[in-house]
Amino acid sequence: MRQIVFALDLGSTKVACLAAGNGADQSLQVRGVASVPCKGVQKGVVIDLDDTAQAIDKVSRELQSEIGQAVDSFVVGVNGAHLECSNAQGFVPIYPRTRLIS
Repeated sequence: MRQIVFALDLGSTKVACLAAGNGADQSLQVRGVASVPCKGVQKGVVIDLDDTAQAIDKVSRELQSEIGQAVDSFVVGVNGAHLECSNAQGFVPIYPRTRLIS
């Protein structure tokens, strides 16, 4: 069975979902697309959690119905002026040095 990736976009007017996987020649092939109206997000900020959750549930059900496969996880796109990014580096000592990390 080929692996399918599900992408979810939370927009100011709609929630959209796309399913894609490898085609026969290893190219990316879109398996299904669904979108539903949503007024729970404004400028990248969730202002109505219930409306947004219902829209996500509805769009995932529509996509599942279209492709005939369960949606088990999403790659989510969220955008907005309130988001920031900073590069950082951390250090955690491992004692004893021979300890396995899993």
